[in-house]
Amino acid sequence: MGETGQHYYDRRKQHQGDVRNRKATNGIYDHLKNNEGHKVNWDKVNFLDKEINWKGRKIKESIYINSLNSTMKIDPSKLMNLEKGFDLNPIWSEFNPVVRDIIQKKIGNRNVF
Repeated sequence: MGETGQHYYDRRKQHQGDVRNRKATNGIYDHLKNNEGHKVNWDKVNFLDKEINWKGRKIKESIYINSLNSTMKIDPSKLMNLEKGFDLNPIWSEFNPVVRDIIQKKIGNRNVF
């Protein structure tokens, strides 16, 4: 899960290059390195939201990440995020079930983890 102000195809190309070049600071490469056999289907990416404003994107990214891993009980190597995003006030956790439902509707029956 991530945010970008770039066009998806440009960002995808950057991610693919980072994976090919084994760039340790890339969350997707880090995930693939730690989860043997996992593959990225670059053509089946889901967009959860759209936000033009940079800070709005960062906040939304944090809300989505927090809703899936609010207690950090999920092994970070199972996620493709090297960071959790902005620190959110714990009150936002009350919305986690609602946000997870939104994510599930947007990605369909695919497992998030």
